[in-house]
Amino acid sequence: VVNRSTNKDWVFAFLPMSQIDTEIYLPNGQGGYDRHVTSANAPFSERLIPHRYVVYPLEIAPGTLATIYMHMYAEQTYSMGLWSHAGFLKHSRDDELLLGLFYGMALAMAFYNLFLFLRLRDIGYLYYSLFVVLFSVLLAYWDGTALEYLHPPNAAGAGSVSSDLFGNLSALAAFLFLRHFLAIKQYSKLLDWLFVGFQIFYAVLAVLYFFIHAVLLTVLS
Repeated sequence: VVNRSTNKDWVFAFLPMSQIDTEIYLPNGQGGYDRHVTSANAPFSERLIPHRYVVYPLEIAPGTLATIYMHMYAEQTYSMGLWSHAGFLKHSRDDELLLGLFYGMALAMAFYNLFLFLRLRDIGYLYYSLFVVLFSVLLAYWDGTALEYLHPPNAAGAGSVSSDLFGNLSALAAFLFLRHFLAIKQYSKLLDWLFVGFQIFYAVLAVLYFFIHAVLLTVLS
């Protein structure tokens, strides 16, 4: 990396949906390198900077060259970026504003449909409210917000929580809502049994998460 600007304070970051394990060596400004190891499932409290991105501070003097060494393991494509310190703060501020608007609207939709359920006693509104909440939590894990505000800071396993637990619960709520809203049972018994099968499938996967997670915690401890 060649610093052609007048800034010396930089930020190297992996975007939150990058589910990767990394070993990175960053120049420490004293002629050597600092080694940092992180994982998609590592506790939030282990992060160098408490941010929903995996962030590393980096000092590069103006007009100089810095070499960054990385060793990564990823099951999917990943995203990373290099920002000036001021640019990263601006990016984070704008990002948090958009996320706040999105989750605020999702929460309003969930409460509105819950209110309709309480007034009209139509179970479909409850299913839809559950889907909005569960899917919002899933997205919050994907974008890193849940790691910062919902997930226990010293607990590992954030990646499995998002995909194995809330992913399956969201799918279960979606099938419950669609089966009721489309009144599938009135038109096709075969399709209705198919929907029931999917509901049982995702419910079992969600329950299995707790058993598998408990076994992994026992083995690791």
